Amino acid sequence: MDTTLRDNLSLLADAILPLETWLGGTPGQRTNVLAPWRGPFTPHLTTRDLGLLDFIERQIADSSVDDALARKWEQVERHPLAVFDSLPEKGPAWRAERPPLAEKPTFALVKSENVEVILDRVGFSADKTPIGRASSRREFYGHAFAAFTEVVSTQPPSDWEQFRDRLLSDDPTLNWPVGCPVSAGRFVRQFAKDLLYGLLGMHDQPASLQATAVLAELGQHRRKGNSYSTENARAAVAALELRLRTVKSAIQSPESRGNHDDL
Repeated sequence: MDTTLRDNLSLLADAILPLETWLGGTPGQRTNVLAPWRGPFTPHLTTRDLGLLDFIERQIADSSVDDALARKWEQVERHPLAVFDSLPEKGPAWRAERPPLAEKPTFALVKSENVEVILDRVGFSADKTPIGRASSRREFYGHAFAAFTEVVSTQPPSDWEQFRDRLLSDDPTLNWPVGCPVSAGRFVRQFAKDLLYGLLGMHDQPASLQATAVLAELGQHRRKGNSYSTENARAAVAALELRLRTVKSAIQSPESRGNHDDL
């Protein structure tokens, strides 16, 4: 990503994930010392602070597995029963003897959206319905970023939230490049998914105060990079035992027994 693309993607990301607005209406889970993003007066936390674009760049760079899978799904879609037909005791004859199986099978993994990344406009069917196929982030964002850059340069947004919605709805007045195999709406949805993917620390995000800020605000402590010693476990057990003894004493107190007798 060049600097201009990164800046524009950061603005779009903040329109998709308005973290400061969310924090402004949410009570803090930590003291400000442990949550510096809350600041002395107003919260300050953006997708840039969380390193989400860096995360997406790493996902794009690590696309070799997705590339291989996309090619595999294309092969299976062309011939869903390739493995079955090669079996000596089964094959086409076995299916031909069973009329309900005579209809040509369909491999609908992409059509059912059970693929992580999809190019949704690689062609059009006879009834003008867009045809999609599995892809990798490298290929997907290679097309999408070029189209996004072209649209932003010709129609610089003054309101990024409004621009986000126009992209999402495939607004034709944006003049998203017709030849792009990724629609504007598909780009925004995939970009939002990958932002959330990084936001929730599900893969390769560094364990730092800023990178895990949203997880901390959600009270989520089980995440990549966290580790606990036996001393931590002993302290937690001791705190639980103390709590249980306190509750037990309260239940066995004369006042408590008197209340039970009244009942």
